[in-house]
Amino acid sequence: MQSMTRKKRIVVTVSVLCLLFGVWFTTHSMTNNRGSYYPHSSMKEVEQLTQNHQTFIVYLARNDCPSCQQTDKRLVKGDGKLKENVYRIELNTEKEQVKLQRFLKQHEVKTVPSFIQFDKKMKIKHLNSDYVLGVSKG
Repeated sequence: MQSMTRKKRIVVTVSVLCLLFGVWFTTHSMTNNRGSYYPHSSMKEVEQLTQNHQTFIVYLARNDCPSCQQTDKRLVKGDGKLKENVYRIELNTEKEQVKLQRFLKQHEVKTVPSFIQFDKKMKIKHLNSDYVLGVSKG
């Protein structure tokens, strides 16, 4: 009889530990930054992502922009730790220039680097690089 009680305790203890691990893992994975940086993206990709209602960030940049070059380095260093997936569009070499110009006008993009976040409901928000890179101010 003691053997049965001991087995029950072990089963309950293991079950509780598994449950606690599951809760920890779920909350840890939800709060961890797991976004990646995609430096060679296109307007076609952005269109597909919006059609699939995915949460992501569009990074608009130019290779000849010193601020963009610094931001690129920071994004490469932070790859895998970003808040969300970041898709870089090179303004000078984008093949779909008509779509790009429409996108820039629609989202009132005047300067680079610029970040625009799309959430699953396709709500749009302009972001700064510190937010994208997970840098806390103050």
